[in-house]
Amino acid sequence: MVYARVMKNWSQASAAGWSLWLVATLTLKFTQPESQLGPLITLFNHLIDVGILAAGITFSLLLARRFERPLAVFLALISAYAFWRFQIGGILFKMQPELGGLTFNEAMDYTWKQSSQTWLVFIATVPFVLFVMISIVAWSISAMMLPMDKPAKQ
Repeated sequence: MVYARVMKNWSQASAAGWSLWLVATLTLKFTQPESQLGPLITLFNHLIDVGILAAGITFSLLLARRFERPLAVFLALISAYAFWRFQIGGILFKMQPELGGLTFNEAMDYTWKQSSQTWLVFIATVPFVLFVMISIVAWSISAMMLPMDKPAKQ
């Protein structure tokens, strides 16, 4: 009973975190200058970003209504993909020879400079990296603690 209440509260907090991240991302997208990639690719990237965050909100709300193992696993996977998309992927791609050829330390330094160039970018980046890292761990652990659904008897 206590576990269910804690998980419901965490699900609601998770939905709030994903929602704040969506608001911060949209604010950042509308206040920053256009990308060098062209309008169609930029729009496609923005749609993917919004889709990931909307999926996080949706699955957090679903988990608040009914806490099930598959939903928790899926939210952990969404969190892991968001961490890859918004943080790790950018670092690793900067290390590719065709995309900059930076060393790991240089790529980390570049990412930190990009995420702290203005206060708005910092607020829209750093707290949510911590949030998604906590989400990966929390949803993975909670999914492992839930019992597997037993098949219905006929």
